[in-house]
Amino acid sequence: MGYLVGFAAFIGVAILAGVFFANIFLGIIACGFPFLGSLKKEEKPETPMFTPSTGVVIKAIFPPDHGQIKYSGSFWRAVAEEPILENTVVQIVERKGLIIHVLPLDADKKESME
Repeated sequence: MGYLVGFAAFIGVAILAGVFFANIFLGIIACGFPFLGSLKKEEKPETPMFTPSTGVVIKAIFPPDHGQIKYSGSFWRAVAEEPILENTVVQIVERKGLIIHVLPLDADKKESME
């Protein structure tokens, strides 16, 4: 019978220790791991694309409304400073979030000739 009392005491201590350490662990999680703050990824600022690329207008762009282009195998919302019709090849100027700023490829060539 004495061994049952010892076993019960052991189980009681184990449960209390488990609750204690669980509270400590949950407290660390609730604080957001402040000691790991330097490991967070920094958000990248929106930057223009570095390599000149082209796309094709799928849905005409009539400023200030958005149109749609196919670029790099994906469809993107696009804006431009001038109207651009469907099936026009465009130069990718900049990306801000999920919106691509474009110029008609012909306009880019005209500017370089002048």
